[in-house]
Order: sequence, then C-alpha cells, then structure tokens
Amino acid sequence: MFSEKGTLVQPDAVDEIVAKQNPEDYVRRLTGREEMPLFLDREFLQKLDGMQGGPVPIVPPIQPDILPAVRIPPTPKEAAHSPELPLPTSHFPPPTSHLPLPTSEIHAMHSPSSFSPVARDYEADVRIIKDVTGNLSSTGSIQDFVTYFKDRYAKVKALLREKPSLSGAAPIASLKRLKSAEEVKLIGMVSESRITKNGHCMVTFEDETGTINALASKNDGKMLAIASTLVKDEVVGVAGKFAGDGDLFIIKDVMRPDVPNNKTDHRSEAPVYAAFISDVHVGSNTFLKKEWQSFVSWLNGNSPSVREREIIGRIKYLVVSGDLVDGIGIYPRQEEELEIRDIYAQYEEFARMVDEIPEYVHIILQPGNHDAVRLAEPQPAFPDEIKKLFKRGNITFVGNPAYFSLHGVEVLSYHGRSMDDLIPALKLSWHDPISVMKNILHRRHLAPIYGGKNQLAPESTDYMVIDSIPDIFVTGHVHVSGID
Repeated sequence: MFSEKGTLVQPDAVDEIVAKQNPEDYVRRLTGREEMPLFLDREFLQKLDGMQGGPVPIVPPIQPDILPAVRIPPTPKEAAHSPELPLPTSHFPPPTSHLPLPTSEIHAMHSPSSFSPVARDYEADVRIIKDVTGNLSSTGSIQDFVTYFKDRYAKVKALLREKPSLSGAAPIASLKRLKSAEEVKLIGMVSESRITKNGHCMVTFEDETGTINALASKNDGKMLAIASTLVKDEVVGVAGKFAGDGDLFIIKDVMRPDVPNNKTDHRSEAPVYAAFISDVHVGSNTFLKKEWQSFVSWLNGNSPSVREREIIGRIKYLVVSGDLVDGIGIYPRQEEELEIRDIYAQYEEFARMVDEIPEYVHIILQPGNHDAVRLAEPQPAFPDEIKKLFKRGNITFVGNPAYFSLHGVEVLSYHGRSMDDLIPALKLSWHDPISVMKNILHRRHLAPIYGGKNQLAPESTDYMVIDSIPDIFVTGHVHVSGID
C-alpha cells in the first residue's frame, strides 16, 4: 500500500504502526491521505497523531493516472502550514510554494502542454573531481600490489593523523623494541583477525616497519565487540599496552578515520534537483518495464499533484549508479533469464529508453558489475563502442567509483559491489544498505577487504579511499532502497 503511494517506510515507522491497537485500520487511514511523505518515519507518525488528536482521519485518495516512482518532500511553506509533513534536509534549494488548487485547476495542470519545467532554464554544471577513467596503470605485477597497499596505508594514515586521539602514534618496530609499560598508539593495517578457542579476538596489525599481534580480551566485552568488527586490510588507529614480558599487545581502543564533525556542506544556488537510480538491468526477463515506463512518464510531468509537478520540473540531473544492463555471462546459466542475449542490443535498448527522458535532464551513467567494462574495481567509464550507441548529447560517462559535483553539490557515486564482502563480514543485513554505507564512511574506504568476491585492481593510486567527504553518497547493487 505504501509503495503504491511512492512512500518508503523506515523501520521505526513499522514499529510505531505495529504498536497501534488496530494496525490495518491505521494503515488504511494513513494511505488514504492525499499527500504522503517520501520517507515515513516515527517522527512523522507522532506529529500526525498529535495534530489530529488521535488516529489519522480517512481522506478519499486521489486516483492518479500514473503512480510515480518516488514521492517528493514538501516545500518549507507547506511544512509550516502543515506540520504533519516534515521537510527532510536537502542540498538543493526547495521550490517556491503553492497553495492547494481547486480540482479543476489540478486537471488543467495535468495537461502535458502546461508542464513548464524550471530545470530547462538552467545549463548543466557537472564537474569531475576524481575518476579512474584514463588513468589505469596496473599490470598485475608484484610491485603493483606493493605500491597499491602502500598508497592505501599512506592515505588512510594521513586521515587518522588528523585525530587528536592519535597524536604520538609510533611505528610498530619502535613500539616492539621499547615494549613500554605505558599506553602507546599505532596506526596499522589489519592483516589477520580471528577469534581464539578461548573466545578472545586476536588481530595482527602491520605498517611499513613490521607487524604486531594484538589481543582484545573476552573479559572486555566492549573492546571485544569493536575488535570483532575489524576487517582484513582496513587501516585503523590502535591504543594499548604490552602485557607480561612484552610479547603481547592488549588493545584498549580502536579508532577509525570516520567523518569529521566540522564538514562544510555545499549547496546549490540554482533551484534544480538530482534524481538517483541504479540496477536497471535491461535485457533481463526480470527488468521492470512497467515501472520504468511509469518513472519516465513521471519525469515528463505526468502527476496529478501540483506540488509534485513543480518538483519534477526541477530535476536537472539523473544519476544511474551502475548495472544499466544485465550483461552476458555474469553468472551460470544467465542466458536462461535473458530476453536480450546480445550485449550491444541491451545497450541499444537502454539508449532508446533514456531518449524518452526529457531533453533538459542531464544524465550521468556509471558502470556496475553487470556492465561491459572490466570487472575489477575501480572500473573505467564505458568504452567508445558503448558510448556511441547513445544518441543524445547531454550524457556524462563516469567510472566506478566517481566523485563529481552537480551545480556545486559534491556526489560520491559507487555501484556497491563491496557490499558482497562487507555484509557477511560484519554480519549486517542485505535489506539494510544504509548500515553498510555508514560502515564504509567510518572506514573511509569503499572496498577495504582485498581478495573477496569483489575484485580490486592494484592501481598505483587507491581510488577506493574516501579522502574527501561528499555531500551525497549513493550506491546501488543490492536492489534495496534506503536513505539517511
């Protein structure tokens, strides 16, 4: 019911609804409202119940010609007049507000000829900040691997050095030589982590000078839990003490680079928006053709909501974060699930589909693990033989990952294949991509685990390090939506 209204329900909202005396009746009344937020959370429900002095009233639902793929947050003026509609934080300016129009005027606005998108009046402003495309150098030699891991260590170490809590961190060789009884600090890469037969967590750290075995005791539950989240090849700061004769290092604290509290957000001065999608998988017999057609129709202004049409008209950018097509030979017996069995024909069909998107919308296309580029990350942008299949001119092709700005708002777009390794390693849920993305930001690395399901190429520069914090971080791959 909520998906038909274009609303994403957050876990705390589910808990709030289930706790109601009659959840089914509550949901029926809630979805009968004319306007629903893009994201339904507990705060929205509590505000709504407070405004109504009890359960939400029944409102005859609008029957739109086409259900949009997403719902749009309210304008500031609407939020002020209707506190039950909270306004999420946005890096793009809100639209000018409109008071509700009579039904006759809504039908007039629904006419395609009356759709006047603001985004058409603004030139696209896309700037590539960081992209591997054109800079591939790996040959797979041993020296490439040495250079790659040295670069990763140096970059994350520099981020950790910015933390006051790691001032005085010393090289591992120096610490092992001194074996001080006082608490000391180091910055190391995890080369191995395991739970011992006695229930302790044993971790081996290394830096340019040597390795050290460190232990998180099962008697220190908090530290054991933190140490258990260390994954192979991530770089962290560690504080601890040498025990006994100095042969064992006891972990007292683990520090990750994380996101600084003083980050300055970039905001667009132009009243334009960006939309993000991924994993279209054209060519598969599971491709959501009807939903795609509904989405494109929505982008062309087909919505019965005046406010929503105004928002649609401000969409200047569409970012597709990988897996445009289903590909060929990606997994065993894939051909049995393909409607289009030629890779070029798949891209030709996708190119035809994007031609139906309004001409003023600038499109950013990025590859994923199903696309026709090398599988190992970082992936370059699509090759020329794929690019030439797209006839419209306002497309920017980027690699995976890619760091770019849209009207000054910085975006880090990554398809997300590393989730295949991180989710099982951290015992997270495939249905909660936000938790994985937060772990990625804590580590400041898009794919910290080397040698797992996600292939990584040993480039001379580790393009997977998040050395700058974006305003928007977007991924795909797991086919589950989320926002935070």
